[in-house]
Amino acid sequence: MKKSQLFAVIGFLLGWGAPLGALVLRFIALKAPAPPLAFADQEWAQYAFFYWYMLGGTSLVLTAVGFLLGKNQDAEDLRNILRVDEAIRDALTGLATHRRLHELFASEFKRHKDSNQPLSCLMVDLDDFRKINEAYGYAFGDAVLRDFAQLLRNCLRQGDVASRYGGEEFLCLLPDCDGQNALAVAERIRTGTEKLDFPMGKAPVKITVSIGAVTVHDIHRPDYYFMIAESTKNLRKAKAEGRNRTVQGVFHEMLAGSR
Repeated sequence: MKKSQLFAVIGFLLGWGAPLGALVLRFIALKAPAPPLAFADQEWAQYAFFYWYMLGGTSLVLTAVGFLLGKNQDAEDLRNILRVDEAIRDALTGLATHRRLHELFASEFKRHKDSNQPLSCLMVDLDDFRKINEAYGYAFGDAVLRDFAQLLRNCLRQGDVASRYGGEEFLCLLPDCDGQNALAVAERIRTGTEKLDFPMGKAPVKITVSIGAVTVHDIHRPDYYFMIAESTKNLRKAKAEGRNRTVQGVFHEMLAGSR
């Protein structure tokens, strides 16, 4: 229930209490001239118009005041929700923002060190996206990013987080995910992207992505930044090897073993 509705109901109920309050004050002021119920019957019979006017008028006024106060509070609550939403969601894609991703990554990395469960991340970049913007315009490029963001959401597992890391680059956080499952998610994203069609003129525009994947086991580093650095390095390797591919690294204690 909106606060405007709640406050209006409270105001209405308070309005109904106004005649009762008046009766109590009259009863006290007149020093209890009769038993309470008999006094109430006499008062209501003698001053019925006054009490009905008070009942209707006070209820109407307090209901209106409650509604207006609640409406202002609803507007403030909405502004707060929008501020929070702007802080955690990218305006274009609806994915997590860069800032929100780092908050979640820090939390999941700490949990990884405490539980020794594997942790993976994917650095995903749309291939030759600048050429798409130059050839078809930024509005078309924005549409591509929105559709690709939806594909990311569909390809990730429950509990995974996708964020827009910058421009056409996306970072996916995969908690409790080993190398095999991380590679499966990455390939689901890559092959799904190949199937996307973006209508433009006679022939649809096709896009591909390159992905750098990293999985860690039992890593006792102070923070997670090395995972982002390694996934970026693997992404660059995927680009150098011809794009539209996934390059993966799996790391164990202190990066002692990798493949």
